[in-house]
Amino acid sequence: MAGEYPERRPPAPYLSFSTEELPPHLDDAERKRLFQQFRNEVFGKFDDSFADDRPLRAYCALAIYGAGGTLRVGGTMVRTANAERDIAQDGRSDFFLGLNLSDYPLVQRQLGRELEIGPGELGLLSAAHVGELLSGPESDLWTVVVPGDSLRQLVANVDDLVARRIDPGLPAAQYFRRYVQVILNPDGIEDDPLLTEHVATTLLDLAALCLGAGHEAAEIAEMRGMRAARLQLVLGEIREGYTDPGFSAEVVAKKLGLSPRRVQGLLQQTGVSFTERVLELRLQHARKILASRRFDMMKVSEIAYASGFSDISYFNRCFRRRFGASPTQFRGNGQG
Repeated sequence: MAGEYPERRPPAPYLSFSTEELPPHLDDAERKRLFQQFRNEVFGKFDDSFADDRPLRAYCALAIYGAGGTLRVGGTMVRTANAERDIAQDGRSDFFLGLNLSDYPLVQRQLGRELEIGPGELGLLSAAHVGELLSGPESDLWTVVVPGDSLRQLVANVDDLVARRIDPGLPAAQYFRRYVQVILNPDGIEDDPLLTEHVATTLLDLAALCLGAGHEAAEIAEMRGMRAARLQLVLGEIREGYTDPGFSAEVVAKKLGLSPRRVQGLLQQTGVSFTERVLELRLQHARKILASRRFDMMKVSEIAYASGFSDISYFNRCFRRRFGASPTQFRGNGQG
């Protein structure tokens, strides 16, 4: 599981800490103290126990999206817990919808319940209640931080769902896991206040759908959250696959479990069709190669194919129409 998600920080405003960035002469006790000091200041107080047979390693990254955010915590801790005095001091009422990114199961104990969260599975935690999280020798938990009031507006009796099993087969849960990859990929989201607010709404809606939002709230969340998540996933697949000459809307649809018509419909909402978007990416890719002296030895036909074109005549026509010169002229004039 851990290798499935990129080890990158989110592009939204974030605060992060890693013991691996500390001076090497510090002992484990000091590393633990500095880690907990950072997390306590930016997020809230918790106490950690670490594996005895491994060097202490811990990291924490908080990304802010609107009124909520995402929190990723992991390392060699085997137990994380809070206490009544911590809750009273922090005054938090947030919920955490957590995705276990590690290769080991997590055990959540809260409100008198015990839940095992397997690799790739989801669990709901609450900052307003005493609890503990037990893990294997390597932990990695990514959570959506949802303000309590916001989630309660969409999900009735949400406190009853804390430490309860969330069906991993739910479409919302599947999209939630896929959307994590978009959020963790800095190429997927720009550092833009309007966009980060949009991400916050999408995460809230997906969380609500995973938890069984009421009928009316589910309809709203379905329209906002699922549609936005699907669109981001489609755009991500396009960015990854456009250089393949055999790439098509059907390929994207099959990979994401959608119909080709659904893929086309999502993209139409952006004002740019699948064909137009792929063509522009391919042309910009070819333009970049042609403008670089590093690729002077490549033939124009090779550049066209490497950019996703299978027909050199079509490539030449499109390139001239887009940039006002043929690929050969563009290279000869040293443009770019």
